[in-house]
Amino acid sequence: MKTTPRAAVYVRVSTDKQAEKGLSLDAQDRACRKMGEGLGYEVEVFRDEGFSAKNLKRPALQAMLDAIRAKRFAAVIVTTLDRLSRNTIEYLTLRQEFHQRGVKLLAVDEVVSDITTPEGEFHATISAGMTALVRRQISAKTRFLMADLRRRGVRISGTAPVGYRFEDGLVVEDETEMAALHLVIEMAQRGSSYREIARMLNAQGYRTKSGRLHHAMSVGRMLKSRAALAAVGE
Repeated sequence: MKTTPRAAVYVRVSTDKQAEKGLSLDAQDRACRKMGEGLGYEVEVFRDEGFSAKNLKRPALQAMLDAIRAKRFAAVIVTTLDRLSRNTIEYLTLRQEFHQRGVKLLAVDEVVSDITTPEGEFHATISAGMTALVRRQISAKTRFLMADLRRRGVRISGTAPVGYRFEDGLVVEDETEMAALHLVIEMAQRGSSYREIARMLNAQGYRTKSGRLHHAMSVGRMLKSRAALAAVGE
């Protein structure tokens, strides 16, 4: 009797607030399940709620890695590679371990979904490097440009700048919106249209400052924001 191959689905959101809403986790879950079941896998989902991808110290990720080392899975499925890690070295380390253990890495929303192929590995390496670069550029340059505003807590409008929110009268970084901005810039640099970017933002549970779904115009405003311009050096 032939045994059905098993795949580990890994989903993650970076803030407790977003995790409580369940939007992004559920969207990732559905998309990964659909891919896995369509390829004939029996899937098991590992969910990290409220954990960033800055390091690998995440309970569900570690549980998944333990299961992979115990030879329980033939594949790992994510929506995008940054669900695993935004750190290029850590991502490459994970990919190498999967390869050595004969585990396929599949990504629903990447240009090449099977990361274990030569084409997939090439694209994924470039994508991981771009993600890390954009994150560092935004973090460094935006902090510089907004330092005075954060220090004095001066509101230049009724709405906080893209990537920030008002908290106790001060302007502070909004990790969820900054993560959305990372995604917007990365997809724009790949040549994705504003509508394609908006669909991806909505699928991953990101919303506008007013809590509404993203659309082409909201994506355009994000790309014209001070934080985005700082990231691309304009």
